[in-house]
Amino acid sequence: MKQCHNISVRVFARQREDTDRIKETLVGLFLFDLEKEKVKPHEIRTKSADEKTDIFIYEISLNKDRLINKFLGSLNSRLNADQKALLLRQENRLDQEGNFFIRLDKPRLLEGIFRITDSGNCFHIRMCIAAYPKTRDACLAKIREIFKIDQVK
Repeated sequence: MKQCHNISVRVFARQREDTDRIKETLVGLFLFDLEKEKVKPHEIRTKSADEKTDIFIYEISLNKDRLINKFLGSLNSRLNADQKALLLRQENRLDQEGNFFIRLDKPRLLEGIFRITDSGNCFHIRMCIAAYPKTRDACLAKIREIFKIDQVK
């Protein structure tokens, strides 16, 4: 069954940060060979608001159901019960278009620890939930199904 129409994972890196490590961590979120699956990471270089430093935006997008399901299975297995319970506690994680947003703490993720955060210093995951009708309740039910949240104590 289709869980999401598409998923994108994005991370911002400042010029002074270890951009190679950040890119490796981003690619490491996907437990399949991106090149073999013909998924290309995108890189955008821009300037900070004060125009003094470069900011890099790295993004990987998935559109194929098979790859989306692999990614969701991997993400689901890497979040503990407490982290999963946090997913639905905040109303602003789901927008009116059925996009569900997860933020993973960037410093922790660079150490291999998956931690949900509200901080802006994060890996941004946007999931376009496949729910019909596309109501808030239907989307929340699909999110519970994806992350097995009803089974979380």
